[in-house]
Amino acid sequence: MVERAVSLMLRLIFLLAVLCVRPVSGVEAEARPVIFRTEIAPLLQRRRAACHCEESAKSGYRLDSFRLLQKAGDGGDAPVIAGKAKESALFKLLLEKDPEDRMPQKANALPASEIAFVERWLNAGATFDGGDPARPLAELVRETFLRPAPAHYARPEPITALAFNGDGKRLAVSGYREVMIWDPAIGTLERRLGGMPERISVLAWHPKRNLLAVAGGTPGQWGTVALVDVSHGYAIRFLCDLLEMVLSVVFDHNGDTLVAGCGNRTMRIFNVSGGKQTRILRQHADWVQAVVFNPKGTSLVSVSRDRTARVFDTVTWELDAAHEGHDTPCSPRHFPRTARVSSPPRAVPATCGIRKRRTSAATLRNSATTCGNSQPAHSASQPDAATARCASTRATVNSRGSHSPATTTPCNRSPSHHAANGSPVAVPTAK
Repeated sequence: MVERAVSLMLRLIFLLAVLCVRPVSGVEAEARPVIFRTEIAPLLQRRRAACHCEESAKSGYRLDSFRLLQKAGDGGDAPVIAGKAKESALFKLLLEKDPEDRMPQKANALPASEIAFVERWLNAGATFDGGDPARPLAELVRETFLRPAPAHYARPEPITALAFNGDGKRLAVSGYREVMIWDPAIGTLERRLGGMPERISVLAWHPKRNLLAVAGGTPGQWGTVALVDVSHGYAIRFLCDLLEMVLSVVFDHNGDTLVAGCGNRTMRIFNVSGGKQTRILRQHADWVQAVVFNPKGTSLVSVSRDRTARVFDTVTWELDAAHEGHDTPCSPRHFPRTARVSSPPRAVPATCGIRKRRTSAATLRNSATTCGNSQPAHSASQPDAATARCASTRATVNSRGSHSPATTTPCNRSPSHHAANGSPVAVPTAK
């Protein structure tokens, strides 16, 4: 009798468990409202926002903010008509059969599930829950890209950036979605700063303060520059949200100005004390792979995947000179402390790649500038911390948390190629 009662009880518990975990039906899923901030915005950002922004507004459509999303394109059709998905240009472009006209252009069509998701949002009234409609889409979805760092690493992870602070007492090292602060004198980990960009491109310390600039993002989707105030509880402040990764960052000699080179072909100028963007420079036709000030801070040099190097006056931010005609995309380089920029521009011999050629643009005297697969030129007067960025240095964190350098070779592959896969090498606990 007892056994039968126990059997019936177990069956009842099993039945209740099945009812509690049953899958949501299609009718119930469609009844649930679609949330723009956490569902539609990340989808647009992930899929096509980079092709419909200020730098590249294909067909006149802009997807980089909700306000701009509602404006008609070149054909005059409204992208979003609340309650009428089939009449909305956004939905029509997603269904277009011609790859030349479809959104995304010259790429595979969105999965049917994602198209149905957009349709549901449009038919439900295309509601917006992100606050200010003019707020950039990249800023709106920042929280979806900033995730905790892994508690442990299952295997060695590439180190893509590292930098000593001014007195050499701290070493900042990139990880997957984190920055690790080490004490190099005794080899201990002081702090793990999680919630950082998925891929960290470069780390740079303020020349006079314990302020760390962190640049990176998620390739093809989002990029940012963050300032970490080490002296004040490691407080983090994000300076921008972009539709592409930030590939380089540098402070001027006084630490008043910060410049970021971005994957969307722009350079962003920031006031460090206020954390405000003061200017955007649009002089390159491809990724801005590195930016560097001369020692006096009077000139800024940028190098790009468009095979050019450009020199800017830091008072007016006007273009002073341009190096063009390089054989391959230019790689990140540095100024020795004694370097200067020649002025006015004149024709001088310049070494580019593995062969010599003459260029009629201004030259960067004594600066270490190479292109493509040539070996990086280092200056004896430059500290080791600075030369660490002269090439794509591949290193790993082993199971004990120490650094194991591998080969050091320049690399011109895309940011997407080097994006960390996030697979969780055990990292020592910060003391």
